[in-house]
Amino acid sequence: LLSGPNAQYVVPLPEKDEPKRAILDTYTKEHSAEYQSQALIDLARRMGPKIGDLLKVESIVIHTSHHTHYVIGTGANDPQKMD
Repeated sequence: LLSGPNAQYVVPLPEKDEPKRAILDTYTKEHSAEYQSQALIDLARRMGPKIGDLLKVESIVIHTSHHTHYVIGTGANDPQKMD
């Protein structure tokens, strides 16, 4: 998958009775959405009160990467991604 079927990888594991600390090096997402959308959700939540009446907003244009749009976004044409 990464470097072919004969690739070997070394994954360091804690020694016996050594504390497992890897969880301390991970970060949870604030919102239940893809990582690429976390900043946009934060931005939308900050902008909402500044805009006021959201019914007056006609459109919002977001420039993003190819991956974000075609793999995880609306460009994937996957209705479940919008649920």
